[in-house]
Amino acid sequence: MSQSPTSEVIANPAPSNSGPRIILTGDRPTGPLHLGHFVGSLRNRVAYQHEYQQFIMLADAQALTDNMDDTNKVHRNVVEVALDYLAVGIDPTKSTILIQSQIPELAELTFYYLNMVTVARLERNPTVKTEIALRGFDRLNVALRRTWNGGMPDGYLHRIATGEREPLAARHLPLGVLSPQAFDDRTEVHSMAVGDRVFLLSDGVIDTSDASDQLFGVERLQQVFAANRIDDAFVVVSTDGFADIPVRYENQQVGQTDKNGHLLVPWSSAYYRGKYEIDPLNLPANVRSPNVEQRIAVRRGSGYLLEFALTRVSAASIVLVDAQQRELPLGAGVLHEQSGTRTVVGWDGLVYLENLQAQNSLQVTLADGKICQVQFSVDLNQDQVPLIGPLVCQ
Repeated sequence: MSQSPTSEVIANPAPSNSGPRIILTGDRPTGPLHLGHFVGSLRNRVAYQHEYQQFIMLADAQALTDNMDDTNKVHRNVVEVALDYLAVGIDPTKSTILIQSQIPELAELTFYYLNMVTVARLERNPTVKTEIALRGFDRLNVALRRTWNGGMPDGYLHRIATGEREPLAARHLPLGVLSPQAFDDRTEVHSMAVGDRVFLLSDGVIDTSDASDQLFGVERLQQVFAANRIDDAFVVVSTDGFADIPVRYENQQVGQTDKNGHLLVPWSSAYYRGKYEIDPLNLPANVRSPNVEQRIAVRRGSGYLLEFALTRVSAASIVLVDAQQRELPLGAGVLHEQSGTRTVVGWDGLVYLENLQAQNSLQVTLADGKICQVQFSVDLNQDQVPLIGPLVCQ
């Protein structure tokens, strides 16, 4: 999925008595092939065609993901890359060369697979994660919009996650004003996430005036956007006062909670049982989030307070050693006397405990039956899980 053609090989290691072994490989026709492709893949394909049933795909549909602004480039490169295949010795009587967009079954399979793989799982794919980073996306975009604006006022793409309003500028003159030879039909591609909206204005909106001859103007248009009307239903997400917690609706981030731990989702679909999630990665280490996903449906014209219960846990990691400063042995029993919690000593003499108090005492039972004790204090107001010790158990 890089800018230059790439190759991927999937081999079927079936025994020879069960039929021919199959290789599926190919390139994204986004540019001319070069010596690196020959050394890295093409010469292997020439050799493999005598041993395997080989299919080589020109992935023109996949190449459109970052070439929608110049589809003719992809078309040209399909021909050029195919000629390169023949030039290096790939024999079309032994290897099947196919064009991705000309195999309708691939599009059909994609449709069904999209119902099986969630956006969250797709984003964990290393290749997809790299593509998201390369393109500067916060997360995986779910839609692309192509726009052409000729002779009309600037439209706006309103991004719900940030509140940003991206102008869709009029960069062309319409057909009729220009001759067919001078007409420019090139479009612009904009990525959109769930909740993003496109606003298109008819000619004259900006220049419209009221009875007092006051123009509507661009400034008043921005005020309309800032009003943030709720036309269907809304949800207020609460994270128990914790700020800056990312919130997702239907797997797409829609914002972060404010200083009071709240986020308004103003465009929830009424009667639809939507999925709302919080991302606990920004929470302090000692805050527990037992439930990070909820589904709710809201009646039209109403709202809902969706609460995610977050619990601050008084916890600490303690390193225990004996009088000779040797770490206590793995598996020794530990009793927290204030709460009655029992656990064991881990590697490197480390013990993790929750539900601690300001003053704490531990009783440790060693493998030979001997018992030692240790006392320590904890700051209950800190946001992190402290590492305490080494403490001598005696």
